[in-house]
Formats: sequence, structure tokens, C-alpha cells
Amino acid sequence: FFCCVATVGDFPRTPKTLRFSLENHKVLFAPGDRFMADFCIFRTAKLRTDGNVAGSISHALRTRETPNADPNIENWTNMNVKGEDGKSHLPENALEQAMARYRKTLPKKMGKGRVPCIELLMTVSPEVMARKDFNYVNYLNDCDKWAEEVFGKENVFLKVHHKDETTRNTTIFIEPKVKKTYKDGHTEEVLAAKQWLGGREKLSKLQDDFFEKVGQKYGLKRGIKN
Repeated sequence: FFCCVATVGDFPRTPKTLRFSLENHKVLFAPGDRFMADFCIFRTAKLRTDGNVAGSISHALRTRETPNADPNIENWTNMNVKGEDGKSHLPENALEQAMARYRKTLPKKMGKGRVPCIELLMTVSPEVMARKDFNYVNYLNDCDKWAEEVFGKENVFLKVHHKDETTRNTTIFIEPKVKKTYKDGHTEEVLAAKQWLGGREKLSKLQDDFFEKVGQKYGLKRGIKN
């Protein structure tokens, strides 16, 4: 369903393949093949504008129509609040709150061409999700923990566990900030997406790390490298 460990090039190759795009997620697969039976899945996206960020968050929070999601199932987010029924619910103004969090913590100096937000999606092959011995709650929590360790917990402003889809997943929004020290000695936070996603080699190492620290723990496989 989703691209295995982020890029189409990482998919296991088969003689006859079919490529298509679903909601901007590139997928490469062979009809009838079962090569996706036990893969961990990791995808990244660079969100460059306020509109991109708002659109992706709106989709993640289901504040707009999402055909592949069950409207009767409520998702978990790190924005949920306890309702009168004693259960955890998403606040009515969740999108506005999420965008306010995002804008509040952006660096004062954005820098021309800098990426202000990275979106991560982590899940598994549908066959893995259907296994009775697979604990998707633990897996998604481990995905969240890994992302916070790699990108910095302070940079993660939104986490959403989508339980309303057949293949459950976690979607994480990150401001890729680092502290930079200038020649005069003062320090400022700056956007530095390239530190994590700057080029094929860095992305491949990121995929390796996700597989080694999360995927292997659950007996999953990594896609073939280019």
C-alpha cells in the first residue's frame, strides 16, 4: 500500500510491475505477488509552505473527508483531551491548535528555501497488520519513540495514530530545527532538513536506522537498496 522504507527504488524488484500514485504516495508492486508480506514501511515528505502543512495536518486529523478512513473510529493524537465521558477525544478546533503550535515554534529567521516541516508516515505491510501476533499499538509507539530520538522530541509537534484505516499507521509532523552557533558566539535555532534528508545517502542511512531499531524488533524486512 505505501512505499516500503520511503522510496520507490527501495522496493523489491519483480519482472512485471505496476506503478501508480494514491493520494501522492508512490507505490511499486506486482499484481498477485506477495513480496510485501513482512516489510516495515517508512515514508518522508517535505512540506514547504503553510498551505502544504495545513493540508497534510487536515488530512491527518480528518478535518476533511477521507474516503479510505472509517468515520466511526476515533484516532489517537498527542492533542487529545479527556471528555465528559472519561475518554480521550480530539478537540473541535484541532486543526487550528495544531497550526498554532507549528507557527509558534518556528525559528524567527526562516531562511530562503528552507523546509519548515517534515511529515513522516510509518506502518507495515497489510499482511503484517492482519497477523494475530502483531501488536500494532506497541509498534506505532516504537515508531514515535524512534522519530523523537532521531529528530529531537522538542521538534515533534504533532503525532497521529490512524486506527480508522485497515493498515494502521502513525503520522508525525516535525520542525527540522537545530541550534547554530555564529562567529560572534550567539546561538540561534535554524531550519536544517538537509541534516536528515539531504541526499540519497542520508536518506538511505535513515531508512537503515529505522529498520535496525524498529523493524527488526518485530521480525520485519527492509526493502532492497538502490
